[in-house]
Amino acid sequence: MPFTENASQALGLAAAPRHAATINNTTGDTGGIDMRKWERAIFFFSVGTNASSGSVIFKLQESAADSTYTDITSAATAAITTASKCGSLEIRADQLTDGQRYVRCRCTESASQAVTVSVLAIGVMARQKPGGKGATETATVAERYVH
Repeated sequence: MPFTENASQALGLAAAPRHAATINNTTGDTGGIDMRKWERAIFFFSVGTNASSGSVIFKLQESAADSTYTDITSAATAAITTASKCGSLEIRADQLTDGQRYVRCRCTESASQAVTVSVLAIGVMARQKPGGKGATETATVAERYVH
């Protein structure tokens, strides 16, 4: 089967990531992915060091204007309490509530422990190719190499 596009034309870093940083009894967010530009969004997260049984939950939130966000029902992980764990949360554009256009990932540490977390916000199935071209990617991606 011939390939008609590179993977980087169908997906891209669609919003500002949550770079690896420590959270302690607080939250951290990615930027919002504009779902008018993507069919799906997937957020890959990583829990690094965990001082002493910290508890982190990752959840998806939606917004009409990329400003005030509300939780998306049933779009959250169980509490992660150990270090060196990875996972993902994925959503389709048609799963957002009517009138909602943006989706982001929020991570929350609730046990007052220092936990290092990071999240990448990936847009999948770009409605216009190449998907990775845009202000968000220009501002956050140092280099993209396709072989």
